[in-house]
Amino acid sequence: MFRPLTTLSFAIGMLSLQLSAPADGRGMAWSSEISASAIAALAQDDTWRRLLHFSRGAHRSEINSPDFFLSPVGRDDPAAELRATLDAYGAAWTPDPDAHPRCRYPARFLWLSRHVDLPSFDARDPRCQRLEKWALLDRLRSASLLLVSGYFGNPASTFGHALLRLDTGEPGDSSLLDVTINYGALVPENELIALYVFRGLFGGYQSGFSDKYFYTEDLVYARTELRDIWEYELDLTDDQLMLLSFHLWEVIGRKFDYYFLTQNCAYRLAELIELATGEAILDHANLWYLPVEMFHGLQAVDARGPRRLIRAVRFVPSSQRELRHQFARLQSDEALATNQVIRSGSARFEPLTREFPEPARIAMADALLAYYQYRLVAEEPEPRPETRAAKDDLLRARLYLPAERGTTAPVPSLRSPAMGSAPMLTAVGLGVDGERGGYARMQFAAFHYDQIGFNSLDDGELVVLRAAAGIDRDGRAFVDEFDAVRVRKLAVERVPIEGERRWSWQTRIGADRIRRNDIERTEAVASFGIGRALALGPDITVFGMVDGVATTGTAPLGIEPNVGLIASAGRWKAMVHAGLRYELPLNNWRPRIRFEARYQLDRNHALRVEASRDLQLGRVLLSLDLFW
Repeated sequence: MFRPLTTLSFAIGMLSLQLSAPADGRGMAWSSEISASAIAALAQDDTWRRLLHFSRGAHRSEINSPDFFLSPVGRDDPAAELRATLDAYGAAWTPDPDAHPRCRYPARFLWLSRHVDLPSFDARDPRCQRLEKWALLDRLRSASLLLVSGYFGNPASTFGHALLRLDTGEPGDSSLLDVTINYGALVPENELIALYVFRGLFGGYQSGFSDKYFYTEDLVYARTELRDIWEYELDLTDDQLMLLSFHLWEVIGRKFDYYFLTQNCAYRLAELIELATGEAILDHANLWYLPVEMFHGLQAVDARGPRRLIRAVRFVPSSQRELRHQFARLQSDEALATNQVIRSGSARFEPLTREFPEPARIAMADALLAYYQYRLVAEEPEPRPETRAAKDDLLRARLYLPAERGTTAPVPSLRSPAMGSAPMLTAVGLGVDGERGGYARMQFAAFHYDQIGFNSLDDGELVVLRAAAGIDRDGRAFVDEFDAVRVRKLAVERVPIEGERRWSWQTRIGADRIRRNDIERTEAVASFGIGRALALGPDITVFGMVDGVATTGTAPLGIEPNVGLIASAGRWKAMVHAGLRYELPLNNWRPRIRFEARYQLDRNHALRVEASRDLQLGRVLLSLDLFW
């Protein structure tokens, strides 16, 4: 965990400090007893720089809060901050012990104690009562990183989110009172979306770590925003866990600059894990760093060993997924009667279900209780009185039924997004175009979770900054396709629940290569559509939508009804998507069809075949996809 310093000057400095230090350390200017070269070496240690949040090669700390530093120049000079920290160790204790540097900076002194003889040092100084109460060190068992699925209702949450939890409960049984660490931007209320995106991208917000009980985060993410969570319990040593919790105490409430694509929640939490373990989790944090990439990094460190970093991965389903699971366990006639109770009112539970056997009535009552609890959360902050009354009616009805024998079947686990392909794509392939003939093609995408990809986006796709370019036989280069952003969210109705029919939607901003009247050109395009989706089986989904389309071509506006089918079998996954666009003002119907199929070679490699037809442009492509 701590990298030893082996310079001769540092060793001599340590020896002189140990020989001359008074027993109690009071009033001692520790830094004066250590040689300048030893201070310089210690100040450049990776762990010390991480404690001050100096990124690799940086000359200034990323923490903006002046009160984080003991030296007036500590933000720019890690050696000066080291000297000030050493000198602060011997400062006199005041009537408020929690204000002493030993209590304010426990991680710094814990690390320094491995390199400097700090007289009377106790990692858990009994005078630091606030720290003891907050960290719950006697009960602290482990730490878990939480991967929260993407949320399309907020641009900043589209790519998912990450949290850190300090675990005190039994393994596999998270305590709702566990301290959970969030990192996010400090955004004014009612901020305009356009301004929010702009400032988030270019560092226009301050941000910081905050601590809450786990039940608060669970309410927001799993119960209100209906997002699934994957818990990655870390296998940390006692020293690593103590250093991590101590440093969290130091940085909570400190201000950083926030960058949506780089220095975000995943980046800051990965820094914390690097500090605790010494492992390189941020190797791929170059142009951007999204939450799932931190978990890919964790898995890479865990796989190369020799010591495991991940103790266990657990799935925490959203309340919506739990509700659907409850209804899916009902027989068809039970589900029909349960939906009828929702339509008719909770008071009708007894007459509508009295003909069913007792086990069925128990299952139906439990499903209805889950439904009304789900509705109460969805209607926050002011749930309707009717919803509260309905839940109360069902609770009374349930009390007249015996306790269920046996255990309720848990919600089946979903694969973590980090178990799928990495988010960035590079692809090389060959294509055949009826006019150009054969051509070579290269493709890159900053984020590529498409509809047939090996990822865990639930019935959807998210593609950002995807560009495909080709070179034909005559050496001419051209843009084949471009997506600034492409999103499809299919609300697949697998289990019928009264009032839960949801709209599917899709949107795209990009450019297409088309051919019209034997003239090839590239047109910018923007579209948005809504519709419905339906599961025909566990591996087949169909959808239909109507899109509004705007282009820069000769037909600037259009309406396009379109349908699609998605099917999977083993390593294969395929989609057929067809539409008929009515173009204004040409008064013309333009047929479009596309077929894509992917064969997954391994987690990050796939073979893909595509065939499409759009007006006079038809092409077939074969490519090798590499995700990284």
